[in-house]
Amino acid sequence: MKIEPTNLPNSPVQPSKLQVAKAPAAETAVTSPVQPNKDIVEISVPAQARQLQQQGQTVDQIALKLNLSAQVVNQYLGLVGQKQG
Repeated sequence: MKIEPTNLPNSPVQPSKLQVAKAPAAETAVTSPVQPNKDIVEISVPAQARQLQQQGQTVDQIALKLNLSAQVVNQYLGLVGQKQG
């Protein structure tokens, strides 16, 4: 970019003394990708129901914990048509 004294109204500055200020270069931050501390595994709701059953929980307890109906828990556990015990 060239600045002429005619571009500046009533400028006492001589053309040889005009300078254009440049903006400082933006610094680029170098970052590494975030590494998770642990692997996260999410198990499905039916798998959670089976796991709770293996831990000795009843169908009603599992239903309450997983916010499901007892009928759905029975389906997940393969107990459809069987009596709750």
